[in-house]
Amino acid sequence: MKRLLIVFGILDIITIAWGFAEIAEVFWDRSIYVHTTFSVVVFYGVLLFSAYFLIRKKKPGLLLTYVQFPFRVAYMNLSFGFMMPLLTASDQLVNSPILMAFLVMMEVARIICTGYIHKKHFSKRKSNGLRLSKRA
Repeated sequence: MKRLLIVFGILDIITIAWGFAEIAEVFWDRSIYVHTTFSVVVFYGVLLFSAYFLIRKKKPGLLLTYVQFPFRVAYMNLSFGFMMPLLTASDQLVNSPILMAFLVMMEVARIICTGYIHKKHFSKRKSNGLRLSKRA
């Protein structure tokens, strides 16, 4: 199950590559507002750290994923956003509410899997295998 973290890290790298045009525009276009520039740089910077820690299967990657989730949904910069052109045959379907709902549900599934992995592999409460009987 922890191997799924590597997949999530690779998805973050794909998201960075997919958004490279947006990152380049921020640095080359001087007409973009400062707060937009700052938010894009911070978002993709956190995404880069998240990818690094998830590929290494470290707990900070999980925590960064939790922090990123509302921003991913708000900005529609989803982990599975690269699938949009692959799933649509024409330009009319790109803004399809069904497709967007599907991609958001995939993002929710990702956060649920992340929570499960966090609970199973990174929780502080670990039993040592001994059970205490109430009869004693």
